[in-house]
Amino acid sequence: MRLNPNRKSRLRLISAWIAALVCVLMPVCALAGIESGQLIGTWRCVDGPRTGDYTFRKDGTYLASVQVNGKVAWRGAGSWSMDGNTIRYVVTRSSLARIPVGMKDADPVNEITNNYYIIAVPKGGTEKYLRIPAFETTDINIGYLSQDEFGQRIAVGDLADYIKRLEAVCKAFFPQSSVPEDLDLIVVVKPAGRSRVWFVSSGTAEGGDQREPLRKALEGVSAPVTKGGPVGFDIQASIAGGTGNRSDVSGPPPLPKDWSDELSKHTGTVHFDDVVGLVWPD
Repeated sequence: MRLNPNRKSRLRLISAWIAALVCVLMPVCALAGIESGQLIGTWRCVDGPRTGDYTFRKDGTYLASVQVNGKVAWRGAGSWSMDGNTIRYVVTRSSLARIPVGMKDADPVNEITNNYYIIAVPKGGTEKYLRIPAFETTDINIGYLSQDEFGQRIAVGDLADYIKRLEAVCKAFFPQSSVPEDLDLIVVVKPAGRSRVWFVSSGTAEGGDQREPLRKALEGVSAPVTKGGPVGFDIQASIAGGTGNRSDVSGPPPLPKDWSDELSKHTGTVHFDDVVGLVWPD
């Protein structure tokens, strides 16, 4: 379907914003029926200032959002199914009245590969949608320390490089997850370059929370050396598009359960260095 929030003409919801399928490249006339499993995952289309993200779930529902110049213009959800080589949609939630609940639409698929698919646009032409990793960083929160303390303890360049390497591990761990989740990765680095990672999740991962391999992989990434004490930061991320319930405004960083349990034993304000000493003693 196509969504153009800047036009008053009849809007098609998704043809400009869905994405790549898992199959071999071939023209639509040669396609056998597309299996719904080929769509499971998260996809992105970039068209000038507009970016559309769609997540197709195994249970036949989808999440969607469109941004224009980096600002959210529409959020929606619905049900989806495959009808031969056509994707069919029914809207069940929409942030825009002009895209009403109950609206139906369809996209014929022309070509499919492991990394993209191409759909036919109603007024002629085609549009291409790319598969994106299920893991996506939405924000970095350094609020465990004051900005001054944080800046004195770690160089910005070292931190940026370290975060990129952590993100690469996460993207490899979540290649095609279809279970929406909001995930916080709380990372603490001590002066000797040792690191430890905690998770705060909006739910349980599909098949049970099997995050220990991810924790070990993240803690195996070479960490920068800090000066004067430990640093902590929160990588806020969405899995398979996220739940849509996370606030757009950054607040205080989250506290893992064992941090909260330790802090409940103390009164008054506890400095970050003391918290680290409680939850991760030398």
